[in-house]
Amino acid sequence: MCGILGIWAKKLANIEDVKRMRMQIQSRGPDDCGEYFDNNAGLVLSHARLSIIDLTSAGSQPMISNCNNYILIFNGEIYNHLTLRKLLKDQGHDYPWQGSSDTETLLACLKLWGMNETLLKITGMFAFAFWDKKRKKLYLARDRMGEKPLYYGELDGAFVFGSELKAFHAHPKWKGEVDRDVLAQYIRHGYVHEPNCIYKNFYKLSPGHFVEIQERKVIKISEYWSLRKKIPIERKDIPYHEFTEKLENLISDSIRERSRADVPLGAFLSGGIDSSLLVALMQKNSDEKIKTFTIGYENDSYNEARHAKKVADYLGTEHTDLLINPNDVISVIPELPKIWDEPFADSSQIPTLLVSKLAKQRVKVAISGDGGDEIFCGYNRYQIGFNLYKTAQYFPNSLVTYLAKKLQSSKGGMFEKYIAKLPKKYRFQAINDRLIKLGFVLEHTKDINYYKTLVSLNHQPQDIVKNSKEKESLLTHFGSWPNLSDFRETMMYLDAMTYLPGDILTKTDRASMSIGLELRAPFLDHKIIEYAWQMPLKYKLRRGKTKAPLRDILYTLVPKEIIDRPKMGFGIPIEDWLNGPLRDWAENLLDYDRLENEGFFHTEKVRMMWKDQLKGERRWHHQIWTLLMFQSWLENRNTIWI
Repeated sequence: MCGILGIWAKKLANIEDVKRMRMQIQSRGPDDCGEYFDNNAGLVLSHARLSIIDLTSAGSQPMISNCNNYILIFNGEIYNHLTLRKLLKDQGHDYPWQGSSDTETLLACLKLWGMNETLLKITGMFAFAFWDKKRKKLYLARDRMGEKPLYYGELDGAFVFGSELKAFHAHPKWKGEVDRDVLAQYIRHGYVHEPNCIYKNFYKLSPGHFVEIQERKVIKISEYWSLRKKIPIERKDIPYHEFTEKLENLISDSIRERSRADVPLGAFLSGGIDSSLLVALMQKNSDEKIKTFTIGYENDSYNEARHAKKVADYLGTEHTDLLINPNDVISVIPELPKIWDEPFADSSQIPTLLVSKLAKQRVKVAISGDGGDEIFCGYNRYQIGFNLYKTAQYFPNSLVTYLAKKLQSSKGGMFEKYIAKLPKKYRFQAINDRLIKLGFVLEHTKDINYYKTLVSLNHQPQDIVKNSKEKESLLTHFGSWPNLSDFRETMMYLDAMTYLPGDILTKTDRASMSIGLELRAPFLDHKIIEYAWQMPLKYKLRRGKTKAPLRDILYTLVPKEIIDRPKMGFGIPIEDWLNGPLRDWAENLLDYDRLENEGFFHTEKVRMMWKDQLKGERRWHHQIWTLLMFQSWLENRNTIWI
């Protein structure tokens, strides 16, 4: 894992400016650093190294090929790099290896095979820049699922790119104009979709793509891997147990590949299906106790630590857990704008950061269960949302629209009065808010906007962001769609293309890399993803349970009674804390005069939401957290973090 940075200008950038920019992302690679200067081209490549494989200077970057024509800076891991070395040898390439790093393997592959063939052969998580000195052409590439970030854009006439936006803040000509249309997209979802960026003239390279740059201009963006194209029109007619057996082998192989490191390794363990399965397979195939880590809460309704402890005790791992309270959250809030230097409002960012810090005390690499829900139909919305979608098709559109408008216009507390009279087991929490959201969802039951509304935090972001027109994203502009007959699979596909890279992987990458911890996600191996999409949906939803193949594999390793329980998220009790220990902090960021002076939001709308939240008339805590994370980011967006 590392941080990468590049500047391609008419005139070579000042070395002190480059170093200052690199220092902004030094946490991604605290072990080493270096620069490459091409004076003739005006190109600078900079690298901050986190040493994981080949800890010697033979793995240092920027790395120059033996012929001096190719230069590479690389963030990530190539898990099959030893296999690739053997393949090169089998093809007759007698490459003069200098060390054992995957960086050198990647550079050799790029030199001998070129971009397209190399990208199709490598297995890993990565973002890299490859400079062809003779042709004066720069290539940028990102891994298939978007585990590693890569931003690029134009800055004072130069082409710049980097692992994180804050590297650009230290450029002497940096201005950074907020794109209000992208801000509206952020207000809807709580994160910024690829390929958009919160700043004008800047972009995120989309997963599974690479870009060619010549004379400081993007000349071509190519897609080398597409989930859409990997989804078969017809699924294989294979017995369920055969699918499950092969899947277990694929997951075990993926874990094995991702367990190779020259530094201590452990795993995050929540006690849920995904992380428990990975840890169980890790421990099954290890002679030593696996180090596992969990964060829990003093608020028991949010606390998964006790479930993780049961799994850890049964498997016999070397387990460490930590219970946190509001003071722990308050202490890390000032760090959030530095770590997530683009507005980001998934509140589970905080426990993810805290569990990363906990793990870093013992290990340098950790395994995580990211991707299991999107691949194996794990989210509740796949069931609940689908049932609602299917039911709505049976009624006249005019009736559904009428009901939608009625629900949207319901007043705060209207439904709670009736629910309170029901027996306790039938009293749904926050029924009024749920029904109001249902009203917005029911507005769109005939097209893809149904999904968009289902996953929206704010359904009308232009009513909050002044002078904005919500930026199109992958949700609204996909081009061609996969041939999916079941809307549940459509939702899974959309999540994998948007929510997974934009939210989940952004959260885990920034949290872990902010303290120099490398996270690896076995479920995101493209061989597992492609195989899972060959599996009929009925195999993923079986006996009324989600993620059936993962459950059935896990039940052979851990008793069912330890595992089976309602799904819990990894969030924080944000509603209680906004009305309590975080209230003064929030009030300051949402101050009326402050909002008016900044000019991004319709102040009356924001203040109404905040007042309703404090009075308990509406539960706006998720929407307010989205606003607070932008406000905190805005306050710090031009900070140079030294």
